[in-house]
Amino acid sequence: MRKQPAAKCFSENGNESTIARPKSCKLRTALSLLFIFSLFYGGLVFMPLKAQTIHLIVFANTNDPSLVLQKGMAETRDNIKTEITEVANALNLNIREAVLSGDDSNVFYLWNIIENLDPSADDIVFFFYIGHGINKPEIDSKWPQLSFAKNNHDQSKQLISFSEIIKKLEAKHPRLLIGIAEACNALDGRIEYYEDQILGLASLGYTQRDKERLKELYLLSEGTVLSSSSEPGQKSYVSSQGGYFSSAFIDAQKDLTSISDYADWTTLLEKTKLRTQTLTRLKTKNPRRQIPQYIVNVKGRQRDFKWKENFANKENIYTQQPNNFTFQHQVQTQQFLVAKFVFFADHGKVYYVMPDNYVTEYNPYSGLQVVGYRIAALQPQIFQYDLISYYNPYQFNRWGVDYQGRIMKWDQWVGWVMVGVVYY
Repeated sequence: MRKQPAAKCFSENGNESTIARPKSCKLRTALSLLFIFSLFYGGLVFMPLKAQTIHLIVFANTNDPSLVLQKGMAETRDNIKTEITEVANALNLNIREAVLSGDDSNVFYLWNIIENLDPSADDIVFFFYIGHGINKPEIDSKWPQLSFAKNNHDQSKQLISFSEIIKKLEAKHPRLLIGIAEACNALDGRIEYYEDQILGLASLGYTQRDKERLKELYLLSEGTVLSSSSEPGQKSYVSSQGGYFSSAFIDAQKDLTSISDYADWTTLLEKTKLRTQTLTRLKTKNPRRQIPQYIVNVKGRQRDFKWKENFANKENIYTQQPNNFTFQHQVQTQQFLVAKFVFFADHGKVYYVMPDNYVTEYNPYSGLQVVGYRIAALQPQIFQYDLISYYNPYQFNRWGVDYQGRIMKWDQWVGWVMVGVVYY
C-alpha cells in the first residue's frame, strides 16, 4: 500500500508544521486536535489572544492534470497569503493561517478548521478558495458548489456549498467575515486555463501602504463581505500567473490602499469586478466573459461617490489643454483613484487618473506628478476619449481609448494597434 504524504500547514508565525494523515476513524479526533493546535499555536512566539487577529483560511484545489492550472492556482494561493500578511503587518495585527492545497484541500480539514476556529468578537476571518466549482440550482442558484475532491476525475463528488461554508463561519461571530470563492459557477463546473500570461497585469509602483485606507477596510468595517469570481452560468479563468479574479482583487486593493484618499468594500469589489471583465475580454480574437458577483453587508464608512458615472460623463472631459496644467506638478493632497492606464511596453508603464481628469505618474522620489489629462476624442465614432501624456514640457503622446477600455495607437502600416488597457 502506498504511503500517503504528510499534510503541511502554516503555523501562526508562518513556519510549516507537519502532521500524520488520518488513517482511521479512531485517530481522526486526536489528529484533528493536534492539527488545529499546531496550526494556530505552532509559532515560536505566542501572541496574546486579546489582540485583534486575522484568521486566514485558504484552500487551493491544485490537483489538476493541467500544469498551467496547477501553477496558476498555486500562485493564487501564495499571492493571497502574501497580500493578507502585508495587511496584518501594516495594521499590527496577529495572523493565524491555515493554507492548504493538493491532497490537503479536503473536506476533513475544512470542517475541522472551521469547527476549531474560535475568533474573538473583534477578529477578522478571511476565507478564500480557488479550484473547481459547479452551479447546482437545486441547491443554491447564486453561489457555486466547491470541489474538495482529491483528483480531477472525482470533481463531481465532495462538493461543498460556498453558502454552507459561509453559514458555519458566520456562526463563529467574527467582527468581519470576508468569504471569497474563485471557481466556476457554470453547470459543467471546470475552471479553465486561458493564457500563460495575464495581458495588461502590472505591479503597483508604490511600495508604501496607507494604514488609514487599510483601517477603513479591515478595522472600521463590521459585517460580512462575500464574492465569487463569476456569476451563475459562467466559468472562471486562470493563467499560470494566477486567477484573473484574484489578480484583479489584489491589484485593486493595492491601488485603493496606496494612492487613493478613500477605500470601502463596495468600491473595492466593484473595481475588482470591472477589472476582471477587462482582463478576460482583452484578446480580440478569443475574448472571454467573466463577471464576478458580490454582496457587501457591513457597517462602516460608505462613501456616496458616483465615480463610475462621473468618469463616463463626457461633459467632464477637457476639450483642450487645461489652463492650470503644469507638467510634473506634484500632487499635494490625496485624491480618489478613479482609474489607471497600463501600457504593455516599457515593463507595464502605469498612469493614474484622478477625479479632476488629470493623469498622474508615480515618482519614487517625489510622489505623484501630473503628466497629462483626458481630452475629448478626435474620432468619437471610435473612441470614448483621448489620453494626453507629456514626456517633456513641449512634447506629448496622444492615444485613443475605445469603448472596450483598450488604449489604441495608430500604426501607418497596420492601422490601430492596442498598446494598453484602462482599469477602473
